[in-house]
Amino acid sequence: VTWEGSSLGDPRVDRFLQTVQPVADSQGVKRGGSPYVADVVEPRDVLRLLQQNDVPAHEAVRRLEGVILGGGPLRVRLTEAGRKLSRWRHLDDVAAELSQAIGVQVSYEPADPNLAFTAQVPGYTNASGEEIPPSEPTVLSPTGQLVEKGSVDHDLSLTWNSISVATPITDQVVAWLSEQKDGAGGEPLVESSFFIPGSPVAIAVTLSDAGLADKAEAIAALKAAALESGVTADELKLGGSAVASSALNAQVAHAVWNPNFPLSQLHRRSVILTSALAGAILAMVMLRSLRLAVIVLAAGLYTVYMIVALVPATGASMNMVLVVMPTLLMVITLSGGIHVCNYWKHAASNDPATAVVQACRMATWPCVMAAVTTSIGLASLCTSLLSPVRDFGLYSAIGTLLSIGMVLIGIPALLLLWPARPPHEAELDHPGWRAFGRMLTVRPTLQVTLSLLMTVAASAGLYYFRTETKVIRYFPDSSRIVQDYWFIENHLAGIVPVETIVKFDADAQSQSNFLDRMEMVRQIQESMRQHPEITGCISLADFQPVAELPDENSMLANSRYHKRANVAEERIRSGEITGIEAFYHVADKAHDLVTVGDQQLNRAGDELWRITAQVNVMTDADYAVILEDLHKISQETLRLQPGAAHVVTGAVPLFLRTQQAVLDSLITSSFLAFGIILLIFIVQLKSIAAGIVAMIPNIVPITIVFGLISYAGIRIDIGTMITASIALGMAVDGTLHFLEWFKARLAAGQTRNEAITSSVMHCGPAIWQTSWMVGLSLLMLLPADLLLISRFGWLMAAMVFVAMLGDLILLPQILASPLGKLFEGKPSAPGSAPAGSLSPRKPDAASVPHFDASAAAVRFSP
Repeated sequence: VTWEGSSLGDPRVDRFLQTVQPVADSQGVKRGGSPYVADVVEPRDVLRLLQQNDVPAHEAVRRLEGVILGGGPLRVRLTEAGRKLSRWRHLDDVAAELSQAIGVQVSYEPADPNLAFTAQVPGYTNASGEEIPPSEPTVLSPTGQLVEKGSVDHDLSLTWNSISVATPITDQVVAWLSEQKDGAGGEPLVESSFFIPGSPVAIAVTLSDAGLADKAEAIAALKAAALESGVTADELKLGGSAVASSALNAQVAHAVWNPNFPLSQLHRRSVILTSALAGAILAMVMLRSLRLAVIVLAAGLYTVYMIVALVPATGASMNMVLVVMPTLLMVITLSGGIHVCNYWKHAASNDPATAVVQACRMATWPCVMAAVTTSIGLASLCTSLLSPVRDFGLYSAIGTLLSIGMVLIGIPALLLLWPARPPHEAELDHPGWRAFGRMLTVRPTLQVTLSLLMTVAASAGLYYFRTETKVIRYFPDSSRIVQDYWFIENHLAGIVPVETIVKFDADAQSQSNFLDRMEMVRQIQESMRQHPEITGCISLADFQPVAELPDENSMLANSRYHKRANVAEERIRSGEITGIEAFYHVADKAHDLVTVGDQQLNRAGDELWRITAQVNVMTDADYAVILEDLHKISQETLRLQPGAAHVVTGAVPLFLRTQQAVLDSLITSSFLAFGIILLIFIVQLKSIAAGIVAMIPNIVPITIVFGLISYAGIRIDIGTMITASIALGMAVDGTLHFLEWFKARLAAGQTRNEAITSSVMHCGPAIWQTSWMVGLSLLMLLPADLLLISRFGWLMAAMVFVAMLGDLILLPQILASPLGKLFEGKPSAPGSAPAGSLSPRKPDAASVPHFDASAAAVRFSP
C-alpha cells in the first residue's frame, strides 16, 4: 500500500496504521485493527531496527531503497547559467529534448519544497535508552553511492518508466544532462543529479485468513482505511498478488455482467451476452428463416445452460479461462445446427416428408466426426499442468459432445414438431458458388503452390514465438491496476520478488565464521542491487553493520573479530534478535528437489540465508536472462567457498515455469489432437497419404495466425494457447463436410473437377455462413476489458476465418491438383450412391417415412 506524496514524515501513515494494524496485548495476542489484516510492516520500524543494530542512518536508508523506500524521481540542480537560459525555463521542452535524445519517454515534475522535511530519516532510541534525533535526508548519486552532506535543493525532477538507481537508462539521462551547456559561454547548465530516497514509502500488509478468503472485501477495507486517513482515491496505489487476483476476478465477472454501464451500451454491459445475441441474429440472417433460427438457438442455449450448470454441480468454479466456454459452446452448437438445416433444405426441396431423416443421415457422420475431433482437441488441453486450462478442456469437451446430441437429436426433433417452410429448388441454386468452384479447378497446381507459399511465409513468424504469463498483462494499459503498478515500480520498488537461498553445509560452517558467511551474503546482495531489473534487495546482512576484516598480523584484532562472530551467531540462533526467521534458518531436516532422497535443496544442519530481491513486473526484460544473471552473481561469490551453494526460487522462477507449462501444453495438446484427428482421416479416407494431405487445410489456421501474431510481437498467454486445439477441431468440421460430399459425388460418377464444383456449391454456403457467424460472434468479445478474453475472441475469429479459406480455397485446390488423385476411390456402378448421400432421385417406397402431426413421431411403413 502506498500513495502519491507518502513519505517517512507523512502523518497519514500513522493514521492508516492505527486503523488496520493489530496490536499485541500483554499476553502477545494481537487485537484491534482490521479483521482482514494479520500483520503490517512499515519502513520506519525497519529503519529503527537497523539503526539500533549500529547501522548508520543514511546507510540504512540506502539498504532499504527499492524495497520499501522509494528512490523517487531523479532530482536535478541547475547552475546559474541553467536557471537564466530561456529554453531551460520551459521544463516540458527540456523533457521532450531528453526523450528524443535517449529514446525513452521522460516527464518532468516541479521541485518539491518540502523534501527536506518529508524525506528526513526518523530518530530512534538506542540500547542505552537515549533518544537519537532525526537525520537529514539521504542523498544518493545516480550510481547508488551515498553522498556525504548532500543538499536536497533542486530545480526540477525527471522520471520515466522503470526508473531506478544505477541503471543504464539513468546513466544515459545523467550523461545527457551533463553535456548540456550554455551556447554563448559554454558553461554547464546542470550542477548535479541525485536521488532522495524516502518518498514514497511502502506499507507491506499481510492478509489474515479472513482476508485471503475474501480478497475483494479485504482490499475494500484497506481503501476505506486510506480514505479515512486523508488519502484520496486517486492518490492511493495498491499492488501485490492479492490485488491482481481480486482485479482479475472482478474483470471476469464484468465480462458476464458489468453494472457500471447502461443497458444501452450492451457491448460494454456484457460482452458474453452480446456475443451470444450476435450469434443468434446471424443465425437468423444466414438461415433466412425465423423458425429455423429459433430452433438452432434453442439447441445452443440448452447446451450452454446444461454445461455451465455442470461446473458448480461437480464442485468446480468459473475462472478466467472458463468464462469464455459458454460463448464457445454456443457458436459450436449453432455451427452444427446450421449444417443440419442446410442438409434439411436440400432434402426438403425434393421431398419434405423425408427431409429430416435424409438430413440426419447425411449429417451424422461429418457432424459426429467434427464433434469428436473438436472434443479431442479440447480434451487434449487436460494434459496441461495449468488447472484453469485443464478445467476448460474438460468441461468444453463434455459440452461439445452434448452439443452433437442437440444437433443430431434435438434439432431434428424440433424440426418434426415445428416444421419450417421447405425452400424452392431455385433458392438452393448458387451460380456464384458454381463459378467459384470451377475457377478453383483452373491451373490448380499453380494455385495450390501459391497458397502454400503464402502459408509458409506467414508461418515463418513462429520463429519469434514467445509466451507470457504475467497476470498484469491481462489488463489494458488504461486500467487502474496497470496505472498503479507503473507508479509503484517507477517511484518505489519492483513488485515481483525473487528469492536466492544461500546455503552453507557443515564443512563450510567449520571453515568460516559467522561474519565471514554474512559478508559473502552481503557481497552477493550488493551485486544484485546493481542489476538494472532489480530495484532493491534485503537480507539478514542488512540488519548488521559491515564486518571489517582484521589485520592478519594482529592476533588481538583476529581474536576480537572471531569473538564478535561467535556472539552474533549465538544471538541470532538463540532467537534473541526477533524477526530474523524470514531471513535465516538452520535446517533441522533434509529436503529433496527432484527425486526422493536427492537432498538437493538442503541437508540437515545446513545454514540457510535468504536474499529477497524486488524485480519489475512491468518490464519487457526476459526473466530467464534475469535468473541466469542471479545464478552467475551467486556463483561468482560462492565459488571460492567449499560447501557453499545456492537455490533461486520465488515468483520469477514460477513465472518462467508457468511460461514453459504454457508452451508444453500448447505443443502437447496440439500434437495429441493432430495425431488422433489424423487417424480419423486415415480411417475415413482409407489412405495414409490422403489423410496426411487432408490435414493440411486444418493446420493452416494455427500456423498462419500464430505466425502473424508472433511477427507482431504478441506473446502467447494462457487464454491464447487454448485456441490452437479449438481451432484444429473446428477446422476439421468444414473439411469433413466437404470431403463427405466430394466422395459422394465421385461415387455418383462425377469427374474430380465436377465433384469439386458440386462440393463447393453444396458446402460453400454452409461453411461460409457458419464461419461468419462464429467469427463475428467471437469478435463481440473484443470490447472486454480483460485482454485475456478480448484476445481469445479476436484470435479465435481470425483462426475461424483462415480455416474457412482453407476449406473453401486450399482444400479444393489440393483436390484439383495431382494430390487429388489420392482421394479417388473405385468408381461405383452407374446410378448408385453411397448410403447417406443426397440424391435427386426419389427414395424407395419401403424407406419413405411419414410424419404424423398428432403423434409428433416418425414411423416407417412396410
